[in-house]
Amino acid sequence: MRLRREQAERTPCPAAGGAAEQFGPGELTGLLALACLPVALTAVLRHVWPGPALAGLHPEHASFARYALASCVTLVAVWLVGGRARLRAHGLRLVLDAPRLGAGGLGFVAGLCVYALVEWLLWLVGWPAITGMSYPAPGGSEIALLVACTVAIAPFAEEILFRVLWIGALGRRIRPPVAAAWAIALFAGLHYFHFGVGGVIFVSAWAVIPSALFLRFGDYTPGLVMHVLNNLFAYVLVPVLLR
Repeated sequence: MRLRREQAERTPCPAAGGAAEQFGPGELTGLLALACLPVALTAVLRHVWPGPALAGLHPEHASFARYALASCVTLVAVWLVGGRARLRAHGLRLVLDAPRLGAGGLGFVAGLCVYALVEWLLWLVGWPAITGMSYPAPGGSEIALLVACTVAIAPFAEEILFRVLWIGALGRRIRPPVAAAWAIALFAGLHYFHFGVGGVIFVSAWAVIPSALFLRFGDYTPGLVMHVLNNLFAYVLVPVLLR
């Protein structure tokens, strides 16, 4: 019985499930809208929480801390509305097997290739470059902050909001590839405030990979692995080793 249950959980079919696992129209609308909450709360926190604890941080690092706090608040709201069982049914399952870990690793490498390609294309056509990545090498305490905020919290929150909810849950109401397209568009658009026009173009292309991984495996594991590796590389390793 346990083996059958585990096999069922690993089935790559985010559109499957019984009526008891579905979100009502109002619930689903509210959950999908929560994807915008971290960005909105971060903007509010920028005005109400400059705070002594953030005074010594580089502005980019402080922004990451605010975004992480806003993401935690959002995840609490998602958990309260969605509930553990229904979120699991829509793809919130961590399955650490070789295919998923391997797919996540390959996705990370593919994402680096996408970044290089988009950067070159933006330069070629003279469009705005990707912004928001210019900050000094972090010190010891800042490295811990970056790992907590950008490697642990942000990928976890974004994979739940944009893959589990926007693809897994919405994909039971409309065709999953269409839900994935909407998820990619919103995910990329919300990155405009930090990365600019060039960043939106890059994230639009990058987000195709974790979305495809979610559709293929039916859970957020490979996308989360890819996202964690990407943020570890971009926000921690590159600033520490190359600056």
